[in-house]
Amino acid sequence: MSITMTAGELVAELRGRQWVVRDVEGATVGWISPAGEYWSLSLLSGGAGAGRFFTARGALEALASGRM
Repeated sequence: MSITMTAGELVAELRGRQWVVRDVEGATVGWISPAGEYWSLSLLSGGAGAGRFFTARGALEALASGRM
């Protein structure tokens, strides 16, 4: 059984301590990882998502809404 969360057309699956984010076709688009008291977003297309996130869900929702 896997632990997942969704936002928009993205699905994040918990793998160890980080969330692997995939699109509806199953392609990996990034990772959400713990960074101290915050969560960081790394994008497969390069770079990191803008800002620090208090929750993994917040990072996923920001990515799904295009606020990156």
